[in-house]
Amino acid sequence: MSGGSSGFPSKSQKDLIILALIVIGAVTVLAVIIFAITLFVDFDMLPVENPMNMLIIGSTSQEVINVLDNNDDLLDYRIKTAESLDRNPGEQLKEYDVVMLDQSEQVSKEISRQLGEALADYVNGGGNLIVVKNSGIRRPGANDILGWEASMEDLVPVRCDLQLDNRPVCDEASKITVRGRILRKDESHPIMEGIEQAPAGPYSVLHLSTFDVGQGDNYKEIAYMEDSATAKTYPAIVERTSLLGKSIYFNYNPGKTRGILENTLEYLR
Repeated sequence: MSGGSSGFPSKSQKDLIILALIVIGAVTVLAVIIFAITLFVDFDMLPVENPMNMLIIGSTSQEVINVLDNNDDLLDYRIKTAESLDRNPGEQLKEYDVVMLDQSEQVSKEISRQLGEALADYVNGGGNLIVVKNSGIRRPGANDILGWEASMEDLVPVRCDLQLDNRPVCDEASKITVRGRILRKDESHPIMEGIEQAPAGPYSVLHLSTFDVGQGDNYKEIAYMEDSATAKTYPAIVERTSLLGKSIYFNYNPGKTRGILENTLEYLR
């Protein structure tokens, strides 16, 4: 007899055939499952993270508007005057996830007592507030009120102290021009994530207007600014810590630091 092959597959060949059949079967089952999912599941009904609603009270800078317009997947925003919110301000604020009080591009820094109280209730109830520079320091018809505490209690985490000449530091006449950088103070805060200083370059500086405000109680200093010529420092970003809502104070135009502003919006989302 010849010593050739018997014509039947060897044991190792049988094992390979069985393995191939298992793989083909598994792929077929997976394909059927995927087809069934696409056939019966309405993907439009699955939860998605919608853009947050943001209200800007006052008149903000064009730099801020540019940043917001470039992040339309993150938020939808509206701009209203403080006067338009005097009627039922609490009900109006409830429509928004984030409120920015920014009157830096207008002369008036006034908000009514009703709006101030509504903003405090809004944050204490879980809302998120951004206050820019000296916005909201005055009350209409009350020339004896200057600062935030009279209208918004301790909502803003900085103080409008008196200077040696008895002029309040948050008054428009006390504005300071700084040529320098924003530097990270809180190493772990999400607002400064990936940002050690702004601008990032070793020889670049920002030209900023700011105020020599004092830091209030129950606060967290996130970043500070340093004047390149005098080495004097000022609070740049300060957060009021609370159990529910967040209140963040910017002591400069946040549109000047796009990355920081975008981080802030993500943090408040």
